[in-house]
Amino acid sequence: APPRSEPAPSTAPLPLPVAPKPEAKAPPPRAPAPKTLRARMGFGGGYGTSLRGPERFLLAQQGSLIAQLEWGSGPALRVAAHLDQQELTVDAGRVAELRILGVESSVCPLQLRSDVVALYPCAVVDLGSLRGEGQLGDNLASANGDTIFWASVGAEVRGLVESETLPIWLELRAGVGFPLVATHKFVFRKPEALVYEVPHVTGVGGAAFGVRFW
Repeated sequence: APPRSEPAPSTAPLPLPVAPKPEAKAPPPRAPAPKTLRARMGFGGGYGTSLRGPERFLLAQQGSLIAQLEWGSGPALRVAAHLDQQELTVDAGRVAELRILGVESSVCPLQLRSDVVALYPCAVVDLGSLRGEGQLGDNLASANGDTIFWASVGAEVRGLVESETLPIWLELRAGVGFPLVATHKFVFRKPEALVYEVPHVTGVGGAAFGVRFW
């Protein structure tokens, strides 16, 4: 019988093992978008000052109700309804009271802020009424009054601190104003005496506190 031939060994490469495809992972949850709009309400108090000449320095008490909107680190808008009162002793037995009832609007073009501290440079417009009225006394038998339109423009700087855990804030402010009704005079009659002359420049300083809504 013819001899059996053995099959030649195969030279084809062996198949390589295939690694399993990694399972697709779900994307991580998105971080919440930073808050870009904030709203505040609060109450303010302080003192306004004015010089009526080298012989007198006047100090008026102020109280206000505040509402404010802020956009990120950009502009902030504020409206504040305020009442300022000031009592003047003109001479023996004659006293007068000055009262400003107004609405102050301010625009702060930017905010310099960190997480809990902010600084606001602002432009301010104040509109309302200024009334001067005598107080009945020994030498003042008739307490007549005079009311004029009040208007003032100025600038203000505010520093605000707020809590990281509670929606509360505290603010200090200082500013200067330029009354558009400067030199108007309130006077007593019989005998005539100057009660108050609206100055060219006024100053203000005070504090405020309140809550933040979002």
